[in-house]
Amino acid sequence: MPAIMIKLEEAKRAITFPDFHSDELLKIALTDPCTINESGLPPKQQVILKREFRRLAFLGDMLIDAILADFLYGTRRELTHEDFDDYRQNLVNGPFLANFAIALGLPEVSSSWGSKKPETS
Repeated sequence: MPAIMIKLEEAKRAITFPDFHSDELLKIALTDPCTINESGLPPKQQVILKREFRRLAFLGDMLIDAILADFLYGTRRELTHEDFDDYRQNLVNGPFLANFAIALGLPEVSSSWGSKKPETS
């Protein structure tokens, strides 16, 4: 049965966090949900992985929101709620985050990002 390929040690170096202590969370974070269906894993395990991926993605979104809110509140107190939403949407979007992940070298360590290319502006 094929496994989902994640290069954990390389990923830890890419995120400059070599002592990351939860390999399972890092594997989930670096698993492209599209590869779960093609993994050859039993359907029940696929459902569990997809659920964990969604939970981790939700947590990641909330953490990014909290960090960004703290940063903006401390440095840009003049921003309104609408300004904050605009700032967040411009900063935390698919193409920006994909390019950031590519810059870190994460495509080479994740399950299927190797074929994705950064968008140009």
